[in-house]
Amino acid sequence: MASSIVDSPITTRIVLGFLRFLAFVAQSVPAPDQKEKIESIKVLLIDIFNITASMLMIEGISVNVLPSSNLPKKEENVNANANSNTPNSICTGSSTHADIPRVLLFQEFNMVLSQTEFYYPSVIGQNHLDRESYIKQVFDDAIEVLTKGGYETLDRWNLADALNTLGNQAMADLCYVKAIDMYACAIALWKNNPIFFCNRGAALTKVCKFWDATCDCYEAIRLEPRYVLAYYRLGCAYFESGKNIEAISEGFTKALHLDPNNEDVLISIEQAENKIREETTKAKAKVNIIKMIFVVILSTLLGIREDSFRIYDIVNLVDDKTVFG
Repeated sequence: MASSIVDSPITTRIVLGFLRFLAFVAQSVPAPDQKEKIESIKVLLIDIFNITASMLMIEGISVNVLPSSNLPKKEENVNANANSNTPNSICTGSSTHADIPRVLLFQEFNMVLSQTEFYYPSVIGQNHLDRESYIKQVFDDAIEVLTKGGYETLDRWNLADALNTLGNQAMADLCYVKAIDMYACAIALWKNNPIFFCNRGAALTKVCKFWDATCDCYEAIRLEPRYVLAYYRLGCAYFESGKNIEAISEGFTKALHLDPNNEDVLISIEQAENKIREETTKAKAKVNIIKMIFVVILSTLLGIREDSFRIYDIVNLVDDKTVFG
């Protein structure tokens, strides 16, 4: 009976309302110790009534420390040596900052994602609870990458690098949607890193989201104007979408200017030029067919032979310049 009361929707709404009230009170309390007590009450309520991070995000409620039941599982066998001087903690990225627990890094990660559309995926189609579980797994996977990589400082920047690594692994496995997710998480943590935007642009191209891909590549170029790979991938996005002229002018040519000996760029320019020639040949063939039709129609209506100079004068009004500018 008690469990059903604790988990009931009505109880959840009441608790969320009280948490909003406590958040309001905390804003007007000047003493740090009083603020800490209020935060402790909020954490206790969240733990007892099974309030999830997604519920807090939807209600706009912030909590300094989430209870352990709402955080990702801890790594097994950490600090096995009780005499070890290495803390099971995560730094904020600067030596002047105190070490913070791994759980706080997850909270920062979770709150950063809550400010994006990551909780509302259109591709995967998960609900909020599924997405929350997915985010916990992503975080654990990234921490594993950092642990295996021997990182001494585990902060949001290194976490972003680990997520980028997971994205690269997903690309290698042809799991493009997952790669997009990993790069999106990395970008949420490190918004001015051109590498992450460039990588996501490549993944978006693979799933035929060409507009989004070009936007990411342009953002990478804005952040790093001499980023050869960003120009190259911009060209690839245009090329795959059938915009061969833009692929050359906006992407490949600018990449070649920065790296004249880049073989991939040279090959891509040749491929795009071949496509343009093919399209031009097809277009000219269509124009010739149209001209022939005009000749037949005019010769029939005017009673003039098809090889008449006058007819070809009229037909040549529709010339290559009309079609190709």
